[in-house]
Order: sequence, then structure tokens, then C-alpha cells
Amino acid sequence: HAPGVPKVLIGNRLHLAFKRQVGERDAEAYAAKNRMAFFEVSPLCDFNIRESFSELSRMALHRNGMERLWRSNK
Repeated sequence: HAPGVPKVLIGNRLHLAFKRQVGERDAEAYAAKNRMAFFEVSPLCDFNIRESFSELSRMALHRNGMERLWRSNK
């Protein structure tokens, strides 16, 4: 894993949660252990798609010392 590179763990197809193979708590624990943000998304329902990409973008800007760009676009 590339150290210092922002990472987001995405649980895809939340609309199919009844077919879940990895529990939400397990995914959250893995993300926390590996210092990642965690989102469950559903492209079908347009749920958490923008939020997950926005958070990854914010993390990348922060890592590169460009936080002011994020704040100015809000």
C-alpha cells in the first residue's frame, strides 16, 4: 500500500445489502485500522457517490497542502 496516499474504502451496491459478504462492522474496522475513510454507496440509488469522491478529493488536497482550494469552493 502506498504510504501517505489518501485512501477510501468503498462498500458498493448498498441496495443489495441482503447479499452482503463483508459485514459493515468488519469493513469499518478494516478502514479504521488502515486509516481510510469508509463509505457504503449505491450507484443505483445515487447514495453516497458524491460524498465519497468529495471526501477523497478533500483528503488529497489536504495531503498536498492545498486546503484553501477546498474551502474556497464551498
